[in-house]
Amino acid sequence: MNPAYINFLSSLKNATLAKQRKLITPYSKYCLNLAELLKKHRLIDSYTQVKNTLEITNPQIYHLKFFSTPGHRSYQKASRLPWGLGRQSLVIISTSSGLMSQKQARKLHLGGEIIAEVF
Repeated sequence: MNPAYINFLSSLKNATLAKQRKLITPYSKYCLNLAELLKKHRLIDSYTQVKNTLEITNPQIYHLKFFSTPGHRSYQKASRLPWGLGRQSLVIISTSSGLMSQKQARKLHLGGEIIAEVF
């Protein structure tokens, strides 16, 4: 069984590669927080919650690398968080204060589970 974020991020990447302007995915609070983070970093244009689904418009994810999988969780402290491949990449960290980028986690001196890298 895949966690919701694996299906969510994979669907966003596949929609980008298929040049779809709109994507409808199942709703979960974790995916909603993830969509908020992606919107903040301009990797999606907008999202709306409709009943038990999330509608994502204009996803822009061309690269996706998972650090944590169901069989292998990757945790690091703040000083050892990885940087992305490029300036525009976003490494998603799940901390005790919620989902955030690696830059924000380092600034707040928070470590946590390294979810994925996207750009």
